[in-house]
Amino acid sequence: MSFLSIIGKRFRDAGLHDVLVEAGIVAGSSINGVLEGKHYNRSMNAHKLMFEALYCLKLKAFYESQTEETQQKLNLFFTYLADQYPSQLSTDLSSSEEFQDVVTMLNEFDKQQCMTHILFGILISKWLRCC
Repeated sequence: MSFLSIIGKRFRDAGLHDVLVEAGIVAGSSINGVLEGKHYNRSMNAHKLMFEALYCLKLKAFYESQTEETQQKLNLFFTYLADQYPSQLSTDLSSSEEFQDVVTMLNEFDKQQCMTHILFGILISKWLRCC
């Protein structure tokens, strides 16, 4: 609960309060309890949803920054992942050369964005812990 409170305090004024209320994830009357970590289940749900939303935005920006040829390779790779889910995914994925290539490209994208966009760099390093 302390960790949830720290996240809530740190990002409350950065728009987390408004995003959670406007999106209908948390009611306006209980947002303070959620951001202070007093409503554990609601806090966990809100932070997980926020993480997922930010990560989706990062993946979208990553995808759009790639060349058309690389986008086609990514499409094939993600189609393969969707077809394999969940049966064979865990055993084959970590040793896959394609997966390692995508992870490397994503890490390079993170480093590039952190150096060129201050706000993006702060979000990535503080929220997603990727840089």
